[in-house]
Amino acid sequence: MTTADPMEDVEAALAAMPREAREELVRQWWKAATAPPPPQPALSLFPPPQFPYGPRHPDAGAVRWNCPLGCGWWHEENPGRELPGPLRLPAGLTSEDVSEAVSRQAQERSEALRQRVEDAITEHYGTAHPGLEPGDVRPGS
Repeated sequence: MTTADPMEDVEAALAAMPREAREELVRQWWKAATAPPPPQPALSLFPPPQFPYGPRHPDAGAVRWNCPLGCGWWHEENPGRELPGPLRLPAGLTSEDVSEAVSRQAQERSEALRQRVEDAITEHYGTAHPGLEPGDVRPGS
């Protein structure tokens, strides 16, 4: 097709489509055009994670969060070394039950990790930077 006006190409393609397909495409376009914007992620107290060890290092897989104020403190976790624990499965389980149990356990482990890191950062601020809260900017910056 390809004409000087790209809209002519679109109009020609739409005209060549079966009516039901054309109407469905227009509905999808309208839905996408009028959809609310996706929610913004929540702000985090955490500084960006660092991965200080290479893949052959004994501590490979560790994740480190440095103090954003630059004092040299850091908190390190190695979530890959944690045992996941038993899965809670119902009697007469289905593959969907297994999937839900694995997802639930992963979410619980993720939340526990987040809480440990948040607690460590909050405790560090209380000890090393009294009067400041995690997320505060460095004084004078």
